[in-house]
Parts: sequence; structure tokens; C-alpha cells
Amino acid sequence: MSDLSFRFGGYQTPISIHTRAGAALGDGLKERLSGNVDYVLDNDITVFGHKTGDLITLTESGELTFCYMSTNYFSSELPMVSVLDLPFVFNDREKAYAKLDGELGDRIKMAIEAAHPNLKILHFWDNGYRHFSNRVRAIREPKDCEGIRTRTLPSEFQGRIYRRLGFEPVIMNIKQFVAEMESGDIDGQDNPLTNIYQFDIHKHHRYITLTGHILGVCGLYVNRGLYEGWPDEVRQAVDDAALEATRTQRALAIEEDVKLLKKFDPAENDIIQLSDEKRQAFVDAVTPIIDEQRKIIGDELVDLAMS
Repeated sequence: MSDLSFRFGGYQTPISIHTRAGAALGDGLKERLSGNVDYVLDNDITVFGHKTGDLITLTESGELTFCYMSTNYFSSELPMVSVLDLPFVFNDREKAYAKLDGELGDRIKMAIEAAHPNLKILHFWDNGYRHFSNRVRAIREPKDCEGIRTRTLPSEFQGRIYRRLGFEPVIMNIKQFVAEMESGDIDGQDNPLTNIYQFDIHKHHRYITLTGHILGVCGLYVNRGLYEGWPDEVRQAVDDAALEATRTQRALAIEEDVKLLKKFDPAENDIIQLSDEKRQAFVDAVTPIIDEQRKIIGDELVDLAMS
């Protein structure tokens, strides 16, 4: 077999879960393919002047072979993808994985791939449970969110969720937010613990409330033209290595949450655990948003996610 070249792109640190899973993908390809395999892992494309969202366009063009990106990236273009961002719905990781690997995931894949024919979604990765952090006050109930200027993803749906809780949402990508964190213009944000720690957000935000309101979902994408142009044995190797890397990524995501909670210094950060009663108050506050979303994306899709 002739030499093969693959390029994987991301936007995180060398030790992040996604970067390690990307490395596992490369290792899996090298194990399965004979001949010389050149696998380049660009763990952070922003150092080359790109924005995080460029991962998708770079993969569509074939400059990157693989990338990861939150499915939320597509939710404004494809409202049905917002079903994955329904708050307080995916409360059990294993059940969420089963849905992502089943009919719900297949519908999301079909919608994104129809809108972006140069992309193929190999699998869905665990982007972590999102939690609120801020510099203003401890958040223990919805009224504590009132007036806090909070960075959000570029999602109209998520903006409605946060406004419903009382936040003042400001759309900003993670790298931009990290760069401007010290300015004081933005008081809070929500992210998985791995991002809160890896991007040093915890050094600026004393208060971290473990709401786990959304389980972030991340697609593992490949350029479709490259994929379909590979010989059968290469495609099979990619499929098998991607499945193994996905299992690795999900295991790392679960493991990372446990480890990170032990790393926060109580002298620097207040970690707020919500009782069932307090958490239910947040659930009740955003339930009208779910009802509104039913009218936009349909009962069937919402019920499929919530079943």
C-alpha cells in the first residue's frame, strides 16, 4: 500500500481529552495500516491564526482530514440539532451514549451531512457536562443568576435558556473569552470542568456551580471526499480506529470529571453542589424553553431525546 497522510485538527491543549483521543485515532490507524502512515495532529489551530470554527471549513476543504467540533456549531443553521442541547435531559452518560449511537444520533448525522456534503460524521464524542462559573457570587438557585453577564456559545437556543435563568448572555467563542477574561466585561460562563481547568477559567472565577445542565456533544468529522476515495481496507481501518478512539474519549471524559474535582483549591474556588431540590428549581425554570423548542423542532424529536 502506498504512503498515507492524515491531518487531525483541534483547538485545545496537548493534554486535553479531545487531543488525547485524536492521538489515539492516529495510533489506531498506524496499527491497522501497512506502509508508511503520516499522521499530523494539530492540537490547536488557533496558533496558526485560525478561529475554532474554522475546523469545519478546513475539514470540508480537505486541508484537514479529521476534526472535532461541538454539534452546537450547527444549531443556528439546523435548529433540530438543538435537541442535543435540551437542558437537564441527558442526565445519565451511558443512556446519552446509547441515544447518540442510535436513532437520535443517526438523525443528527443525516441533517448535518445533508447541509454539509463534504463532511461525514464518524461518531459523537463527550464534550462534558456544562457547569456555571462566575466571579460575582455563588449560584445556588435561579435568582442568583440575575444580571450576570455570561459568555455563551453562538446558539440562539442556548441564549434563550440563559436569559430564562436571568443571565445576560454574550455570544463569544471560547478562545476569545479566555483572551478577554481578565477585562472584567464578562462575569461568567458555562463549560465542562475540563475546559474550566485547562483554560485557567478557575483562576478568574471563584464560584463554580455543578449544575450539569447540558451534556455537550462533539462530532468527530472526516472529509467525505477523502473518505470515499480511500480503498476499502483504509476506510475499514478508519472506521475501526475511530470507534476505538471514541470509546477512549468517552472513558477519559468520565475519568477526567472525577480527577478535576480534586484539583480545585478550596482556598481559591467555591465548588457548589446542588441538592436535588435546588437542582429541580433550575429544571423548573427552563421547562418552558423546552416546551417552546417543541414547536420549533417537533414533539417526536424532543420525545426521542427525553425517552
